[in-house]
Amino acid sequence: MKVELKHPSSDSTQTVVLERTADDIAACEAMFGDRLVPVEVERADESSGWLRLAGRVHRYHVLRRDNALHVWIDGKNYRFERIHSTARRAGAAGAGKASNQLTAPMPGTILKINGKPGDRFEPHAPIIIMESMKMEMSLTAPSAVVLKSVDCKVGQLVDMGRVLAQVEPVAHAE
Repeated sequence: MKVELKHPSSDSTQTVVLERTADDIAACEAMFGDRLVPVEVERADESSGWLRLAGRVHRYHVLRRDNALHVWIDGKNYRFERIHSTARRAGAAGAGKASNQLTAPMPGTILKINGKPGDRFEPHAPIIIMESMKMEMSLTAPSAVVLKSVDCKVGQLVDMGRVLAQVEPVAHAE
């Protein structure tokens, strides 16, 4: 299996190619530009674990959202996009569900919740504000939505990928 990802850095886009080696599901090689690095993956659960990169062990958490892969490694957050995306099957388990959920993009603390169930939010309005690594981050409405549920509390520590709120798109007036 070969996966090509791009990481938009400050100046240019860097391409990372991951390729599984032999039959070992935990071993792969990562090509960063012209540098080849052996990688071993030890999974703790579906979205986190430890990476061994060139002999050093690093904690990681992964969140997939749309066509992006958000990877938290040792306190730093990286966003990757698939270069050659594969089509998602209609009706696949969980398809479309993620757009109705606000999830934590990295581990952190909930600082503020700007509404309660039933409140309406316009596109890009902040619904939840969290802090991670001394940085504040607003989780905003993806479109005009109604807040269906809030699944976190102010002051709560949350893991990357945890569902923080459920939203429902507002039906357009005809």
